[in-house]
Amino acid sequence: MAEVAEVFPDAVLLNIIPIFTFMGANILRRDDDYSFYVIQQTLESVVPALIKRHLSDMERAKREMIPVIEVFADSLFHTPKHRRLRLFTILVSALGPQDFLASVTLILLSKSIHKSQDGSDLDSANMPAFCLSLFTYFPLTAEISSLYSMLKCLSTDKVTKEQLFPINLKQFMVKEIKLLKSMILEFIGSILESGTFMKQVKSSSNDETDQAFATFFGEALQLMVDVELSADAVKPVGKKTAQPVNLVLLTAFKALDVMVKVLAGFMSPFINDIVRYLLLSCHLQGDPGLVQQIESYRIELAGSISTKVSARTLLPAISTHLDLALKADDPQPILFLFDILSTALSSIDKDDLVQFHADLIKLFLKCFEYRQNMRDISEDKHITLVEAGVMSCFVDFVLLLNESYFKPLFFLVLDWAQVDSREENQSNRVVYNQLFLYQLMEALLTKLKSIFAPYFANVLDNIVHYLVQAKRRNEVDNRWLPAVSSLHKYFTYAKVSLTEARFNALVASLVDQLDMVSAYKSDYKAMVIGHLTPCLGELAVSAGREPMWKPLNKAVLNKSRDEHPLVRIAAIRTLQEFYVRLGEEFLVLLPETVPFLAELME
Repeated sequence: MAEVAEVFPDAVLLNIIPIFTFMGANILRRDDDYSFYVIQQTLESVVPALIKRHLSDMERAKREMIPVIEVFADSLFHTPKHRRLRLFTILVSALGPQDFLASVTLILLSKSIHKSQDGSDLDSANMPAFCLSLFTYFPLTAEISSLYSMLKCLSTDKVTKEQLFPINLKQFMVKEIKLLKSMILEFIGSILESGTFMKQVKSSSNDETDQAFATFFGEALQLMVDVELSADAVKPVGKKTAQPVNLVLLTAFKALDVMVKVLAGFMSPFINDIVRYLLLSCHLQGDPGLVQQIESYRIELAGSISTKVSARTLLPAISTHLDLALKADDPQPILFLFDILSTALSSIDKDDLVQFHADLIKLFLKCFEYRQNMRDISEDKHITLVEAGVMSCFVDFVLLLNESYFKPLFFLVLDWAQVDSREENQSNRVVYNQLFLYQLMEALLTKLKSIFAPYFANVLDNIVHYLVQAKRRNEVDNRWLPAVSSLHKYFTYAKVSLTEARFNALVASLVDQLDMVSAYKSDYKAMVIGHLTPCLGELAVSAGREPMWKPLNKAVLNKSRDEHPLVRIAAIRTLQEFYVRLGEEFLVLLPETVPFLAELME
């Protein structure tokens, strides 16, 4: 028959289907070695001869072989289970795994649709697992090529606008087509997750494999474009509308993650697009379980590009998308970008850090202006979220720098924050810059502790000036809390004693905050007793000696004579804090304290 097929291929092809149909209806159902041997010999001799005549037109060969594949697919559930996998590996090997593995898999999956829909065969539920075993039997290049072909089936021909399936979709209802597409996407994802596939990837990296991966990689990105994954597509939509996009995203993120891990060095042309799609997927709607899966793979992919892709490729992509994200009223893309950057910084090479540290500084300074630029557009809670993300990443960046790089950076930040309020339209900018500066100082003190305390001394005069102005205007804004909190941390970690002049300035400005009842309004107890009192207590501990305690104690005692009862209570709480923190050492000031306490008791 093989010899006849080479001479009269059309005649053999015309009559081979009834032969294979007979084999499927009779011989395949027999569980004996001889019957199976007959099938194997027939496939290995006849099928290659039929395909040989169309080597120059493989698409035609695929179309002509579909009826043959369907015959065996229809007989699968009637074939003894222990012979099924061997039968189909022989079939695919005879056809050629590079060209036919995808077609065989798609046909098997499509056959299981009808079975599962009418419940006629329980084996149909195991079809994806069977296809997985079949798929991973073959060489990695054939698998990647087949995955590429399967992804293309989900795309639409740009000319005919028809789906590129190797099978006739007219036999399926619309519901069944959707189910088939979902099954294909899930199957591709299961391949990429399988341990067998990952072992093959790790042990088979070569030029041919790398090229196959790059082709598949490009198709995965193109598929996102084909389903119109744009900013509009990922905004809140109904579950039915979101589901196809979500399935594509799930599979695409799985595919991209595997390829970034394996072929990071070849992914440079695609990184910009990957980052874009990661950002566009910040707000997905649809089935909660599916959305959670996508988010998990999205985070994993972001982590992979952060650690596997070189800084010279990743940083420009982050910078490009950050410029766009900073103009939008949505904190999530910005936060996601800084998560990527923070992870990238944790593994950045020292040479890359030296090369790109100037660019990173420019990037951070640009983000420090976020509140100023978005004050009329974004909600305050969104701005606060973004600032927290920026500061967290900036602290991670600072931890990588030695003093020769950090010192000029610190004074550059101070220069940025120092805006002349007398200039036109600069009053708001002063407030925003100071707010960010105080928050940043607190974050750096929290992380670096005593290492950063000497640098913070350069900010003391700025904070004292702010507190004096707050007292003069009798106004408390959102700068107050980070200013007092950062002072508290500075007093905690500073190892060098304050000069007398600076100590007195701090005492005057801080103690004067006690009697600003109307400025704090209903937050007086929370702000003053919760934050100011511990700060003054830490100042007393930091002073460390009686000559400095005396003016501090006297200033607080004077506030105990204020007309407002809340101020008197705050003064007593502050005195209590001194004795709790300093114990017997502070008893030296008890004689001058007793008369004031007596007045209060009256």
